[in-house]
Formats: sequence, C-alpha cells, structure tokens
Amino acid sequence: KSVFERINYLEGKSDFRKQIRFGVCALQQYYNTADGDYSLFTKNTTSADYYTAFSDLVNAYSDYCTITNLGNGSDGTPLYLYDFKPISFKSVAELTEIPKIIIISGQHGFEKCSCYGLYYFVRDLLNNWKNNPTLDYIRNHVHLMILPCVNRYGFDNLAYKNANGVNLNRNYSV
Repeated sequence: KSVFERINYLEGKSDFRKQIRFGVCALQQYYNTADGDYSLFTKNTTSADYYTAFSDLVNAYSDYCTITNLGNGSDGTPLYLYDFKPISFKSVAELTEIPKIIIISGQHGFEKCSCYGLYYFVRDLLNNWKNNPTLDYIRNHVHLMILPCVNRYGFDNLAYKNANGVNLNRNYSV
C-alpha cells in the first residue's frame, strides 16, 4: 500500500477498513481462558456494556480490587481504574517491594479484541488462580493497575481516534 492508502486506512477512510468487523475476533487463538467461554461480548457490545461487565466481575472481590473513577473521557463518559493489590500488600507494604504492572487497553477503539482479552484474563485471575501457578503468583505477588478501555468513544464508534480526533497512542507527554 502507498503511504496515502495507509493513512486513509488508519484514519478510517478506507473502504477496506470499514468492511472489517473489528468487534469479532477469535480470542481462543491468543488466550486460552480456563472455561473456554468467549461468548460474553459481540460485535455490538458498547463501552457501557463492557464496563458494566468488568465492574460486575470485580465487585465481588473488594478485598483484592478497588475501582476509581478517573474522570471523563473525550466524549464525557467516565473512565475507571481497577487496582488489584495482593492481600498481603496491605499488611507488609513497608517490608517488601511488590512489582507493579500498569495495563492500558482500548486506546484505539476499534481494536476491541484487546479489551475483551483483558476481561477474560481478569476473569481467570479472579476465578481460577488456585488452579494455575502463574495466575496464583500474579494474584499474590503483583500489583496490577488496569485501565480496560481508555477510548470509549472509539470503542462505541469503531474509531481509531477519540472524540477530539486524537490518537491516544501518539499523545503521551514526554
């Protein structure tokens, strides 16, 4: 493709890109969830549906996960941070260094697969950690901070950029 065709593709002006059904993806090719169920989300899932599912998932684990409203995104919808701290973190925070991993997903709204995959990973982390040594280690030894969908406008409108026309992946301050 020419540079012009690539720019049009990325900005959503390409007829080819408009034909792609970005809401549908084969997650099982990339992540094997413990129960094999990938049916929660569809191509018509909205960011509100997604955030509701994410919050419903973590609400039962208030001893492990807290939810913080970070304010509103470019379209006025709220953005949330999900903070997963090992239970032992609260009692021995001064004694040990616990690694922190920050996960940001959904910067390009039409790339919904990353958001969905993150949901299924968190579901496994919460529900299946006792059956998987890697998940057990993460749950008990790693502080996770997750922003599951930072471009809600893009998610809802299958757009690369946010409501202000900004590519969030190119807008980090130095």
